Amino acid sequence: MKRRFIPYSDETHTGSFRQGFRIVIREPYRFLLDEFMAHPSPYAFLTEKKGTPVKEERRTVIRVWKAGERDLYFKHYFYRGISQMKTLLSRMPKAQREYLTMGLLKHLGVPGVEAAGWGVRWNRLGSVQSCFILTVREEDTRDFRAWLKKTETDPGFRERAAVILRKLGGLFRRMHEERFFLLRPNTRNVLIRYPETGDPEVLFLDQPYARFLTGPAARWGQLRDLATLLGGVLRHFDERIIDEFYETYLPDPVGASPEILHQRLKLALRARESEGRGGKIALQCRALLPHF
Repeated sequence: MKRRFIPYSDETHTGSFRQGFRIVIREPYRFLLDEFMAHPSPYAFLTEKKGTPVKEERRTVIRVWKAGERDLYFKHYFYRGISQMKTLLSRMPKAQREYLTMGLLKHLGVPGVEAAGWGVRWNRLGSVQSCFILTVREEDTRDFRAWLKKTETDPGFRERAAVILRKLGGLFRRMHEERFFLLRPNTRNVLIRYPETGDPEVLFLDQPYARFLTGPAARWGQLRDLATLLGGVLRHFDERIIDEFYETYLPDPVGASPEILHQRLKLALRARESEGRGGKIALQCRALLPHF
């Protein structure tokens, strides 16, 4: 498989760089685009569509839209000042990266929320003013961080968490075998659907920084993935819970022995919790050294 993002095959789009905007919608949700095409400013009209507010911040707005029988999350990113100037150097806006990552996860057989579309608005200089992504709302789910907090006093909490970690270990192994790394997979970006009986379902969301890495960068990506995810889990458990993750993740898909990976991960976890910037960098460098 080529190390590049895999595009969707069911897209329809409007707008161009010369027009100052672009909107891409997947075919099952084309009616959303048709609704706004007749307007002289479809991007502005679409992004001003009313919905149930979820988050209202200076740089990010999230609303829930009704779309037939499904609900959609509309996540709108704003770029101002230096952050807008930086987009002149990037190849694609954040929302597009997130949208393509969801498609690539599906290609790799890794479950994630369904992406419905994305859009971007440029200014006359070519920098990004704003962008948005549309994703399908998954019913009866809770993010992993909230699930850990809510159920940590319940009977059988450790056993249920262990099942989730074994599932996550297998999914991260699948990604890392392809040298694909999420880079910021914290527990808030993992959705859990845990039925009363049967296995839990795990889905990823909000992964705009994911990419393929090779060589020494792959080791860095691996440690960043594992330390970010497991660092959140260790707020509720002792380090022995990591063995549940290792059960399906090992042997190391990046090529080290289990003992060396464990030592590297311990250093990466210490770096994550370190308050001093100098100490954090030193621990991160030690974790990447070929020998301890």
